[in-house]
Amino acid sequence: MPRFDYTARDKSGKKVIGELTAADESDLTEKLSHSGMILISAQAVKFEIIKKDVHLKSDKVLSFTNNLSSLIKGGLRLLEALNVLGQDTKDEDLASLILSLRDYIEAGGHFKGALQLYPKTFSPLYISMVDAGEKTGKLGLVLEQIADYLEWQLDLRLRIKELATYPAIIFAVMVLVVSVLMGWVLPKFEPILKELGTDLPLPTKIVLGVSHFFTSYWYLLFGGVIGLFFAVKFALKNKVVQLHYDTIKLKLPILGKLINNICLVRFCRAMSLGLSSGINIVENLELAKEVVGNMVLANAIVSIKESVINGGHLSVGFAVTKAFPPFLVRMVEVGERSGNLVEGFSKVYDYYNKEIPRVIKQIFTLLEPLLIVVMGVVVGGITLSVFLPLVKMSQALGG
Repeated sequence: MPRFDYTARDKSGKKVIGELTAADESDLTEKLSHSGMILISAQAVKFEIIKKDVHLKSDKVLSFTNNLSSLIKGGLRLLEALNVLGQDTKDEDLASLILSLRDYIEAGGHFKGALQLYPKTFSPLYISMVDAGEKTGKLGLVLEQIADYLEWQLDLRLRIKELATYPAIIFAVMVLVVSVLMGWVLPKFEPILKELGTDLPLPTKIVLGVSHFFTSYWYLLFGGVIGLFFAVKFALKNKVVQLHYDTIKLKLPILGKLINNICLVRFCRAMSLGLSSGINIVENLELAKEVVGNMVLANAIVSIKESVINGGHLSVGFAVTKAFPPFLVRMVEVGERSGNLVEGFSKVYDYYNKEIPRVIKQIFTLLEPLLIVVMGVVVGGITLSVFLPLVKMSQALGG
């Protein structure tokens, strides 16, 4: 319902200015009269978005969703729950967003429309599930399912960060060591090597040449790395380039298996949640396409969606694309026959979600010694190139 700024007089004739929610001016007049006041004038308050560009972090969205679910399941109406959360939340950005959602709904809007005001914070899957929850009267339960999904996403991201942290540290150390050797150590040794009076070995010449380039044109290297980063980022905006890139990622040894498993887990989790909350298969496929995280699989999902729209079976659509593993196709087929697709997608999700830690452990087992060997070869090669002339000179003196 809309809100009104009003001016009225109380029983003593004193002018009162305030704000009140009412269906219209007649309803406002009636509400004020019950309070012993006479309406003088009123004006509807136009709703304004407090922060159009607000982007809350995933942990804050999870906290909001968990708390809202608990309050609604505890018996509070949506407006009451939002009001409580908005007043109790200490985080200013989150409180601002919650009160904005409350004001939008209080002004006559739906919860779905309020969430759509913040597309950077609430995903299409989140919004669609909330909409389905409102329509089926299971908003509290749906919010609880969304909170579980968000918590799982955070845990998955943590696993991926753990996987990426170690290689990043090793790479950073290697770059630092090579930079020190090339930019500081080798220039110190170069005069000594030239005074030996012997023809420098080819590896030493190459390393010294690289050192000269590094010390003289370091800014070009730095600029080149930054330029390459932005060039790749810009190129990936092209759908053809993105498709080739995603295809290569899935074919990488071991790492490709991990990427594929993560994509399948995202897809099956989204399908299971969406179907359980009441979203139809076609809309759910469209939403799942956005969260799968790989264009190869996203294109396959589009083909499956079109097949279903044309009257085909979901399992047949999966089988035809050949982009999904046989296990997933079989479980979808079983789910179709039993009329319980939610359970089918849940079982596939459980299987691949358990596979992810095993694959991560396998990658760590292979990656750790490989990175150490690479760093040893690079640093050892540079060090050896410095000592080769000394070895050559000692051999000449000994001969």
